[in-house]
Amino acid sequence: METDEFAQDRAQRYACCLCGVIRERTVMLPCRHVLCEICKSGSVQDGGVCPLDREPFNDEYCSKIMLHPKILSTLDAYAGNRHRAAPS
Repeated sequence: METDEFAQDRAQRYACCLCGVIRERTVMLPCRHVLCEICKSGSVQDGGVCPLDREPFNDEYCSKIMLHPKILSTLDAYAGNRHRAAPS
């Protein structure tokens, strides 16, 4: 179903690449991996290195992504219920 594919694409785009959670505030690193603020903070404490590909990053080159609460609730609902969806 088209709507499910669209929701899945958006959910994957905004989910943290490390913990998989969709949060209101996420960050895209220069290497294009998306991390939630919590996981990014841990990466900064580890010397500013992406936990997935070990690429170093500087905070000023990271893109901050803010999700509107309404979009966040839609994505959370999709992510939380996708295991109950009928097979396509």
